[in-house]
Amino acid sequence: MNRSISKSWSRVLLSLGLLLIPLHRLPAPIQEIAESPTPTLTPIREPISSVVPESGANPSLPAWQGEAFPETRLRRLTAQDVASWSAEKVRYAINELYARGGYDFRTPEVKETFMRLSWYRERLVNGRTQDEAYGHLSALEKSNLELLQAIRRGK
Repeated sequence: MNRSISKSWSRVLLSLGLLLIPLHRLPAPIQEIAESPTPTLTPIREPISSVVPESGANPSLPAWQGEAFPETRLRRLTAQDVASWSAEKVRYAINELYARGGYDFRTPEVKETFMRLSWYRERLVNGRTQDEAYGHLSALEKSNLELLQAIRRGK
C-alpha cells in the first residue's frame, strides 16, 4: 500500500473516530477483589452518578468516558481522601481499578456495567484473572487498590 493511500485511510478512520492512536500507557483494567479463593463482586444497585464522590472527584483530572474515579490512576490516595466515601463508592472504585487491568469479571452485572465503557472493552482479556489484572496495574494503582481494599475491610 502506498503512503498516500495509507494517509487517506488514516484521515477517514480518524474522522470516523475509528483510528486509535495511543498517546500514553493506559492503566490496566480492574480485577475482582481477591479476598477469598473465588472472589465475587456485589453489583451496585444505584446509578453510577450516585456513587461518585461529590467532594472526592477532581474535575481538573483527565477522565476517560464513564470513568468515575480518575484520581485512582493519577495520584496516590490517602485514608483521609476516602474516609467519607460510602462502602458502595469504595467497592466501585476497586472494581474500576480492576477493570483498568483488563479483569474478566465473573459477576454478569459487574461485567455488564464495565462493558458499556470503551476503555474497558479495549483492555478486557477473556479469562484474565484478578492476579493477572493486578499485574497490569501501575505501581500507583496497586498502592491505591491496596488502600481501598483495607478501607473496605474496615467498613
